[in-house]
Amino acid sequence: MSISLTLEEMRSEAYDKLVVHAEVDCTPNIEGEAAAILNRHQRCEIWTASTTYYYGDEVQTYPRTGHRYMCIQSGTSGSSAPSWPGYSRHTGFRLGDNGVTWQECGTDYDNVFDVRAAVHECWSLKAARSSHLVTTSAGNSRIEASALQEQCRARAKEFAPVL
Repeated sequence: MSISLTLEEMRSEAYDKLVVHAEVDCTPNIEGEAAAILNRHQRCEIWTASTTYYYGDEVQTYPRTGHRYMCIQSGTSGSSAPSWPGYSRHTGFRLGDNGVTWQECGTDYDNVFDVRAAVHECWSLKAARSSHLVTTSAGNSRIEASALQEQCRARAKEFAPVL
C-alpha cells in the first residue's frame, strides 16, 4: 500500500505520467486538452464532508483504508468522516454517513485517475488531428503525415483498455 495522496497530488502525479506517455507537446500538439482529458478519466472521488452524493457515486477515503465505496442511498455526507473500516473488512460492508449509505465495492486505487485510458484518448486525438496533415519539409526536417498518423494509431492501440 503506497502512501495516501490528496486528490490534487494524485492529479499532479497522473498528469506528469500523461504528459510523458502521450507526448502531448509533440506534433500534433494537444497540450491544451490534456488536463481535460485526464479529468474525464477520474474513476472515483475522494470522500468530502457535507457533500451531496447520488446513487452510484463512488468514493475512496483519505487517508486510504484499502476500500472504495458506492453510494446506495443518496444524501448529504456528514460534517466529519464516518469511521471507515480498515483493511480486514469484507466486500459489501455497508456504512451510514449522515444521509448517505455507502456499500464497500472493491479495493481503492493508488491513483483515482486512469492514466492508461487518458493516454489512449490522447493518442486517438493525435491520430485524428494528424489525418489532415500533408507531408512537409522545412530545412533538414521532414514530417511524413501518413507515418505520423500510423504512429499515433499504434500508440493509441498500445494504451487501449485491457478487457
